[in-house]
Amino acid sequence: MSGHNVERCYKLHPPSKRKTAGFSKIHKPVEPDGMVVAAVETDDAVVNTIGMNPNSSVVELEAAIDINSNLKGNIMIDDSLININPTRIEDQRIDSLNDVLTKDWQVQRSNHSQFIHIQFYIGAQVGYATFIYASCLASNQATLWNELILIGKAINSFWILGGDLNCLSPLGERKCGRPPTISALNKFNDFLSEAELFDLGYQGPDFTWRRGAMWERLDRLLGNSKWVQTFPCTIITHLAMFVDEVGKVWRAEGNSNPWVKLWILQKKVVAHLKKWNWEKFDNINENLTTAQSNVIKMEKNFQMGLNSEAELHKASEELLMHTNFTEGFLKKKNAVTRFIDGDRNINFRRKNNIILSMHDSNGNVVTDAEDIATDAVQYFQKIFMDQFTERAPIKVELFSEFINYAQSLDLIQIPMEGEIKAALDSIDDQKVAGPDGFTTKLYKSTWHIISGEVVDVVQCFFKGMNPPKYFTTSTITLIPKNSTRTGWGDFRPISLTNVLSKVISKVINSRLQPHLQQLISNNQVAFVKGRQISDNILLAQELLLDLDRKIRGSNLILKLDIQKAYDTINWNFILDTLIARGFSEPFIILIKRWFCINNHFILINGKSHGFFSASRGIKQGDPLSPTIFILAMDYHSRLLNQLFASSPHMTYQHRSNIGVSHLSYANDIIIFSKATKTAVKALFQGLTHFQITSGMHLNKHKC
Repeated sequence: MSGHNVERCYKLHPPSKRKTAGFSKIHKPVEPDGMVVAAVETDDAVVNTIGMNPNSSVVELEAAIDINSNLKGNIMIDDSLININPTRIEDQRIDSLNDVLTKDWQVQRSNHSQFIHIQFYIGAQVGYATFIYASCLASNQATLWNELILIGKAINSFWILGGDLNCLSPLGERKCGRPPTISALNKFNDFLSEAELFDLGYQGPDFTWRRGAMWERLDRLLGNSKWVQTFPCTIITHLAMFVDEVGKVWRAEGNSNPWVKLWILQKKVVAHLKKWNWEKFDNINENLTTAQSNVIKMEKNFQMGLNSEAELHKASEELLMHTNFTEGFLKKKNAVTRFIDGDRNINFRRKNNIILSMHDSNGNVVTDAEDIATDAVQYFQKIFMDQFTERAPIKVELFSEFINYAQSLDLIQIPMEGEIKAALDSIDDQKVAGPDGFTTKLYKSTWHIISGEVVDVVQCFFKGMNPPKYFTTSTITLIPKNSTRTGWGDFRPISLTNVLSKVISKVINSRLQPHLQQLISNNQVAFVKGRQISDNILLAQELLLDLDRKIRGSNLILKLDIQKAYDTINWNFILDTLIARGFSEPFIILIKRWFCINNHFILINGKSHGFFSASRGIKQGDPLSPTIFILAMDYHSRLLNQLFASSPHMTYQHRSNIGVSHLSYANDIIIFSKATKTAVKALFQGLTHFQITSGMHLNKHKC
């Protein structure tokens, strides 16, 4: 649930500890089993009788609030208040209950056989929440609706209520099974109208309960008009039902290595979900065909008067359900099989992506599938392997002004759960899964189950423990650059990495990103927040107008492109630039370890081939790669700026007073210079030095 920021609320309304008036006397409290606090109502206040059970919680609402069951060591400043932990507000997550105990949230509560009603304070604001587990009996539900209406009339503030209401509102909230009774629908809708409550909606799956073939939405959250006005961005998320299946087998074993422990758990989940999927859904294609045949049969029988309209309606609902299953399966298969099965389910993609012939390194045409795959592995293995040629040292003085700034950065602290979860949340759910088959959405949906083990392994990496190859191996998929595709150079290698590898990269990248404005030259606009490529485009257009300006020596514009820049950049060059900038030694070691977990398969025609470790280059597709690349490429910008500053005769002559030597967007560079022989010679000497130092080379075909 979102809409209220803990930090903002704390500043606007400093917490206060107060004696608060009790609830109006509406009902007698009934103490459920395992209840932490039993509330006894009086005319003046609600008095708490503490009966601690530290292992059970009073109530949990995943999207909004968790009540603290520990009551801070059984010691409370005011015994009419218990603290409440807002675990997820907007995109924040509180890492520890102690962060909010006795600070922001304060609550009174009252118990009932079908609900728990609380009054809470956020600073000076009072609010109400009612957590419901409604009875299945119509008579008990009628009593519940009447009592909630009385509570609503007594409330003059924002109010949220919900849980398992055991009721439907529109007919569409049930699929298959017997149609719901109209009287029950009318009673519930009348209750919503009389209590002036609004359904807060949801995102995610449409149904929250299932038995056999029947699906229903029995759980919901409601709010009064003041809740909607106060928290207009409230978001309710329905979790997928397979989450429960993950929880059944997610039982950590006694292995002391967190990486091995997580690997074992993931293998158990895969085996269990495969079995569960087959038992619950069987062969979805056959089920769809059977449902279609059944509907056709029912339509004919209905026309002949052999079956009722209700039976036809039920058959149609089953057909719709199986159609949705099939569409969902094809949608997932379309994403996952991009590198696992080669998109065999999409004829167009298969025809467009399949490689039937290729020119090898000797210029010969290869048509055999195995020979094509072998040649691809040899080509890209050579690309990613360092040639160990002699490198020229970098000019460390180019970064002297940044040493103090970089040394002051704290980039290696152990990340807490909040930072790790934020990194996971920033990854798009639609991203293709890695070689292990686990998607980002699976990690997010099951976070409350798997978070402990995931946090452990990410923290282990920052503590110095490298992950096994199972978690770090990437599958290289080849994206065509053009329609000809006669050689392997016509493909762009994109690395599909596992989610955990992306999370680690995201954490490091999120710490570096805020400092790029200070670390990167103004000539570079790629991947730096606050800078736009359009600025460089407009400036280049203005400078282009003076290309043919009549001056001594004439003007010169060079458009440069670095050949396979991501794939060939030298690791030692990157580390040297980071050291020259003044980054701490532990951070340098961290980045060096990030390089070393660089193992690849090559995907050719739907199958993975080869396995090799890279010794140069960075993964295209890794979240950290763009940031590391521009930090290293900034050496080129500073090299050119120093060259032009020391040689004024090389300056491009134009009508403005802006001194521009070059413009950059990642590895695309435009250089503005004089066309004199001396200027061109000095310029190419600088470019040659950069190539020898970085291991990258200019693409002569694009220059």
